[in-house]
Amino acid sequence: MEKVKSVDAVEFTAADKKAMTHAAYAQCFFILAQVMAFPSLGVAGAMVAALCGMMPWLTKFAKEAPSKAFGMVMASLCLAPVYGKLCELVVHAIQGA
Repeated sequence: MEKVKSVDAVEFTAADKKAMTHAAYAQCFFILAQVMAFPSLGVAGAMVAALCGMMPWLTKFAKEAPSKAFGMVMASLCLAPVYGKLCELVVHAIQGA
């Protein structure tokens, strides 16, 4: 039987953490802009906006470590609908006041 090579965990450097923070803020901004500009798109719009917001950083991570890129995309797709709904509630509360 063949031996399976062990896969080392990917370490996050300070530059990686800074880039991921910037990507997270960009996603939040893009989702908020989407909710204000196109509220009818709802959850699907929030997901697309989040992916567009992180795209500049995603290409860097996809080249260096595909597992990081996959993790970023999956986390974004899971959290974007929640943040999108939160933004919708805030926008409706502000407009109603």
